[in-house]
Amino acid sequence: MITIYYNKTFGVRNKFVLWLLGFGTFVHTKLYYKRASWGITLESLLAYPKNTLGYCLSEFYRIQKFAPIPKAEHHDVFHVLFGYNTDVRDEVCMQFVLAGNGKRSPFTLGTCVISLLLFPEHFNYFKKAWQRGKNSLPFTHLHFKQFLNKDIFQLRSQFKLI
Repeated sequence: MITIYYNKTFGVRNKFVLWLLGFGTFVHTKLYYKRASWGITLESLLAYPKNTLGYCLSEFYRIQKFAPIPKAEHHDVFHVLFGYNTDVRDEVCMQFVLAGNGKRSPFTLGTCVISLLLFPEHFNYFKKAWQRGKNSLPFTHLHFKQFLNKDIFQLRSQFKLI
């Protein structure tokens, strides 16, 4: 199980969604156990040139004090591509971008529905994120490991994520 450390100031709703995301990551890695890990380390990502997806991913891990989670690396790539942080609202917005772009997994759709019920005050953020995914070129089917050496700004522009 993925352990998520809760900030003492988090309310019950935030803790529940963070728990759900952590549990979902655990279940996801079990369901897709045949999916190959990218085999990346923070050190290998640091070797990429600045402004590449690989280097920006290393900066994301460094700032968040994370390490790559085998078989779930693409999740963190989405944080970097979309510019979302790891707080609850941004995690949920990321799922809305994915749903808007056509991802229909039970985890993504479940997160969206539960979050709409738990956080109605963030409806406009969620709607904007969904619209962002809808207006982007399809990307949910791509394997982003092959893009680690690509310029982050060009990728965002290419998929109309800006």
